[in-house]
Amino acid sequence: MFNKGTIFYSIDNSGILQVKCIQIYSKKNWGCLGDLILAVVQKSFFNKRLKKSKFVEPGSLVKVFVVQLKNKYKRSDGFCIYFDNNGVVNLNKQMLPAGSRLLGPVALELNFDFISKKFLTMAPAVI
Repeated sequence: MFNKGTIFYSIDNSGILQVKCIQIYSKKNWGCLGDLILAVVQKSFFNKRLKKSKFVEPGSLVKVFVVQLKNKYKRSDGFCIYFDNNGVVNLNKQMLPAGSRLLGPVALELNFDFISKKFLTMAPAVI
């Protein structure tokens, strides 16, 4: 689980390094694995470009999809999974990944959402 104000690290090659959550698109006051959030960019590479030649500057608003969480997530078979840091994937206006590849593993619980099926194919490992 996470709240507003949580810091996330990008695990794709879109040029964003770090974002801060400002709004969670869910019916609850807190978010979980597989949620869509609105975030503000804290740190980024200036020489990287998004698709359609747009710079990702600190302070700009982006929509991101949560694929990794530090908190333990208990599965129905009894196993608990958690990651080293909170990871997100940057989305473009068509709700597709802005980067061309993912740089870390993603959780298996993402396959219930239509958006996340694309992430499962791009990821190097599914845990």
